[in-house]
Amino acid sequence: CQGKYKTSICMIGQATTEQSHNTAKPEVISETVQHSMSESHVSLAPGPSPILLKTATTTILHGTNKASLNILFDEGSQRTFVSEDASKRLNINPAQCPKELITLSTFGDSTHTAKQFPVTNLEVITRQGSVSLSAIIVPNIAAPIRNFVSHAQDQHDYLRNLPLATHTADQDFTIDLLIGADYFWTIADNQVVRGPGPTAVASQLG
Repeated sequence: CQGKYKTSICMIGQATTEQSHNTAKPEVISETVQHSMSESHVSLAPGPSPILLKTATTTILHGTNKASLNILFDEGSQRTFVSEDASKRLNINPAQCPKELITLSTFGDSTHTAKQFPVTNLEVITRQGSVSLSAIIVPNIAAPIRNFVSHAQDQHDYLRNLPLATHTADQDFTIDLLIGADYFWTIADNQVVRGPGPTAVASQLG
């Protein structure tokens, strides 16, 4: 779709000749499904289907500073990232942070660019206590995405009684913190609730 954001939040069409010629603009959305965060799910019904992402909102600490941040859990990412805007809300000074050399490449590009990024330590407040993690500070994580939690709950009985993670209202919101594979399983659990719609994955946030 030519968008400049993580490919994990793009629509995925069916792998058919007819679908490959569909030029409809993809809808970028997000979903939090409680006792869990919703796991990415692609329907095989005809036509384009949205991917429901694992998101949550919780308090993040940096020293004595705290802020409520929107989190995207993406085990497809090797590292954990926090946006510059979120770091400012936590009064983090990137100039005082240690630097890490990261190799970057865009999708389909065989060239690589090495660039230094500041790294900071954060505390994620969970229902059981807190989880410490290291995050790379980057300008932006993703384009604003949309939450459809209430809509999913209303549609599926098996989701209604799950203790959901806290999430934003059903509106566009910005991802402040992306938790990658380096910390995903520190927060996520192996309990899974499946049904005809989104798959719920238990976590320390719900």
